[in-house]
Amino acid sequence: TGGDVNQSGDNGTTPLWIASQNGHLEVVEVLIASGGSVNEADNDGFTPLYIASQNGHLEIVEVLIASGGLVNQGNNNGGTPLWIASHKGHLEIVKVLIANKADFLYKNNNGRTPLDVADTDEIKQFIMNHLWYRRQPLIVTRPHSDHETNKEHKLKPLGEIITATKGSDPSSEDYVLFRIKMKVASFL
Repeated sequence: TGGDVNQSGDNGTTPLWIASQNGHLEVVEVLIASGGSVNEADNDGFTPLYIASQNGHLEIVEVLIASGGLVNQGNNNGGTPLWIASHKGHLEIVKVLIANKADFLYKNNNGRTPLDVADTDEIKQFIMNHLWYRRQPLIVTRPHSDHETNKEHKLKPLGEIITATKGSDPSSEDYVLFRIKMKVASFL
């Protein structure tokens, strides 16, 4: 009989974790194929994906993600694989993690995002220029722009989002949109 592929040491590291840390791609693949737990963290909350991201092992990062590695699983300090890859300057890993829906607005326990700790200008530029980073959150607070906190909190009033006017034809698209706008405004 063979040993348990997920047997961990005193510090919680599994064979898959150690192989991911040390860059042993073939061993990682064999361990996953043998039932290795991709998201099993050590005692500090570091997953195989986190440790591979920290150490710059791009191919292992890709294999772990393809095998169900959770890109937003944080460690005990709130650091995610993206956070540490950004901090360590691993641009290609940052790209792979973001392409797999890693949250770059996520903050660690000290309130720092992957952008805050980015090691290189290339990583900073990649994050800041990413379409999802640049989009403004659509938060509707009031139907009109007369609220003094709208500008302070960068909020768009409903009146600027839906610009339809009532018009005179009840079957027109503008009339329908105007009615929707008024219905939504009544809940605010």
